[in-house]
Amino acid sequence: MLDKKLAICVLSFNTEKYISQVLKKLSELNLPILVIDDGSLDQSTKIIEDEIKGNKSISLFKNAKNEGAGSACRKIIHEAKKQGYEYVVKVDGDDQFQISDIKTIVKNMQKKEFDFVKSNRFWELGVLGTMPKIRYYGNLLATQFLHFAIGSSKLYDPLNGLFGVKTDIYKSLENKRYPKRYGYPFFITCQAILNGYKSLQINNKIKYEEQESNIKPYRLLISLIFQTLFFNRKKFQLKKKNFELHKSLFYEIFFRILIFIDCLVLLRFILGYFTKIPIFQTNIAGWGIMLIIFLAISVFVYSISFKLENIYRNKYIFLENE
Repeated sequence: MLDKKLAICVLSFNTEKYISQVLKKLSELNLPILVIDDGSLDQSTKIIEDEIKGNKSISLFKNAKNEGAGSACRKIIHEAKKQGYEYVVKVDGDDQFQISDIKTIVKNMQKKEFDFVKSNRFWELGVLGTMPKIRYYGNLLATQFLHFAIGSSKLYDPLNGLFGVKTDIYKSLENKRYPKRYGYPFFITCQAILNGYKSLQINNKIKYEEQESNIKPYRLLISLIFQTLFFNRKKFQLKKKNFELHKSLFYEIFFRILIFIDCLVLLRFILGYFTKIPIFQTNIAGWGIMLIIFLAISVFVYSISFKLENIYRNKYIFLENE
């Protein structure tokens, strides 16, 4: 009997080498499977349609043209919501994820103990094969962006595409800042945490073989920078409404004032060191020392603000086997 409360959502784009195997594995879960084909140019759509003939639990939705993974993910979550599902587990159609990890997420979502379950590949056995270095370092940088955006250092690997989430999150994905192509797991993670979803992070394994990536690193970096700034502003506004975070808010405001002073001192130092304008030639070393002092104070104040917020956020963020 199929569980109408939980559906598996599969993103497919040019996955003809893998999609049949992925759907066969997912069928073992005895759950509804919603597949969105994002304008594939190969035989993916036909293969999915052939699988549907032998498995009525699979439904196919098609984009007339390639809209991007982010757009496809938002669309399929919204579709699941319209069909009455409370939760979805989102999977990619390129067979990089292990069925055992998908089962772990399904089990935790079915218990209804968590609103959001994300995956983390950055552990001892998390990478099967060879992960491209640019993706490795890019994910490490994205993790630092995530910590700054949500005020918690507990979560890692925000670009991991294997996760489970309440379908109610679709409302938060209608924002113009939501990325249509790159970095959408980062956006969903930030929204889930700042929306106060009870969250769990599991360690998963990702298999790297011949799968091709359509990600453009520089575009992803730009997307992550804008998302981080967007969520940092949102976090700041939420602190104003939450009494438990008012102390953290005080230190953050102090930090922002210090950053403004840092910029003025830095400008004064640059004008003295790199220009020949007489008025700026006095006490250059003193301005340099002052800059270092103010930067140190800024880091200290920010660390206090972050620590206070981290304590609050971690009340509803959990790690596997914690």
